[in-house]
This record gives sequence, C-alpha cells and structure tokens, in this order.
Amino acid sequence: MIKTSEKRSTDERGYAIYLSKDDIGFAHYVFTYEGYARGGFEYQYDKDVTVCFGKLLYLDSSKKAKEYCAPVTFTIPSGKPTLVVALENMFIFTNHRNVVSDESKPNRFLMRLKDKINSGENLEELLAQFKIVRS
Repeated sequence: MIKTSEKRSTDERGYAIYLSKDDIGFAHYVFTYEGYARGGFEYQYDKDVTVCFGKLLYLDSSKKAKEYCAPVTFTIPSGKPTLVVALENMFIFTNHRNVVSDESKPNRFLMRLKDKINSGENLEELLAQFKIVRS
C-alpha cells in the first residue's frame, strides 16, 4: 500500500503544501504574498514549476534573474540552487521529477539575499547590490 501525506507550512509569506508518497516528496504548491522570497536551496532532482497566477522573479546562482508570469511552466534542473520572489501575489505548483531523496543543500548567497528581501529591503536596490542582472 502506498502511504501519501500532506504537510502544510504557514508564515507571513503565505503558505506551502508539501505532498509525499512513501515519505518521499513528489510535489508542492505555494501561495506567496507580493514582495516575499522563497527557496535558496539546491535539490538533486528536476522540478517543473507551473505559475498558476501572479508574477515571479526567478534567480539562480548565475546572478541572472528572469521574470515569469502566469500561465507558464518552466524547469529547474537538478543541482541548481534557486530563489523566487513574488512580484505579485502568486500561486505555483511544482512537480518533482526522479526524486530519490528529499535532501536539500542551502546556497549561502541566495539564502542571504532571501533574508534581506523578506526583511523588507528594496528589491531593486538588492539586485544592484548583489550584481544581479535581469535577462
């Protein structure tokens, strides 16, 4: 028998629901309020991200940022640490592909940027300070 579960996390940024089967995550969906950031971790599986509504800024360790607006799906490759910033209230659904382990590794650069964004610092000033270019 397959054991499925759902874990909810709520904070000032919004909420996230993590879905797993047999204790391995297979997907999650997230609502994030405008101006907040999530992520900053690296995973050893591909993720297909569908922006259901809203607009986000996608950042990775290359210091390039890209905007995505609903409706769109994009892929985050295995081993690539990423951060997303809600440019509008947003809802995303993420499918995890080829998951063997849910282990994650934080990226210091992106985690520091996330903390600054979530503390209310100006996003455009932070992008300039961290030398991040919008592509």
